[in-house]
Amino acid sequence: GIFFLAMPFIDGPSLRGLEDKRGPVPLPILWRIALDALGGLEAAHQLVDDQGVPMKLIHRDVSPQNIL
Repeated sequence: GIFFLAMPFIDGPSLRGLEDKRGPVPLPILWRIALDALGGLEAAHQLVDDQGVPMKLIHRDVSPQNIL
């Protein structure tokens, strides 16, 4: 009766970590990361259940420290 969230461990820096360690991230790399993150968000927003009903998923904390 207890809900929990399990996520895989991802070994590596977040986008925030890249900024802190190496200075500004080059613009072409930022564009690639942004497009990939937006693609993931779009996929989550398009999810439907087995009956085709939208699942209405929303990610409420898109930030550099949460982009891995």
